[in-house]
Amino acid sequence: MKIVINEQNNTIVCEDDDKEVGYILYTLENNVLDIKSTFVDPAYRGNGYADDLTNAAIKYAKENGHELRATCSYAVKKLSK
Repeated sequence: MKIVINEQNNTIVCEDDDKEVGYILYTLENNVLDIKSTFVDPAYRGNGYADDLTNAAIKYAKENGHELRATCSYAVKKLSK
């Protein structure tokens, strides 16, 4: 499994065997990274990819000094823990 952050497209992508299996869409405004959507291909659900993607977004925000916010319901639940 590999996580790729694409700052130009505001995406964080999860790849498994060079196939995209899921992604996060985010916005970055006024130093606030807002996770807008988390998606994992139905064939790959239940393998922890959404959790891995969310953790990558959290790490990316912390490393870059961004405040973190979530609009996505999955990320809201994850961040409230």
